[in-house]
Amino acid sequence: MSVDLRLAIVHILNPRGATIGAGFVLSEDSLIATCTHAVQAASAGPGNTVGLVFHARGQERRAIVEPESWRGPEVEDVAILRLKGIE
Repeated sequence: MSVDLRLAIVHILNPRGATIGAGFVLSEDSLIATCTHAVQAASAGPGNTVGLVFHARGQERRAIVEPESWRGPEVEDVAILRLKGIE
C-alpha cells in the first residue's frame, strides 16, 4: 500500500504569507504538530491563530495554537495546532 506522506505536511506562514516553518498532521480530527519557535516566528503564541498551507494541495487554512499543549522553545519546542472550522 502506497501512502503519500506529502499529505501530512503543512507550511507554517508568517503574517505576510511566507513559509517560516513546517508542521505535520497528527490525526484526522484536525491536530497538527509544529515547533513553538515556528509559531513565534509567525507572530503567534498560545491561543492565537496561525496561517498554514497544506503542502500537497496548496490549500490555505487557519489553526488555533492549543495553549495546553504549548512547550516553550527553551524546553521541548513543541506546539499543537487545531484547524479552525473542523467539527
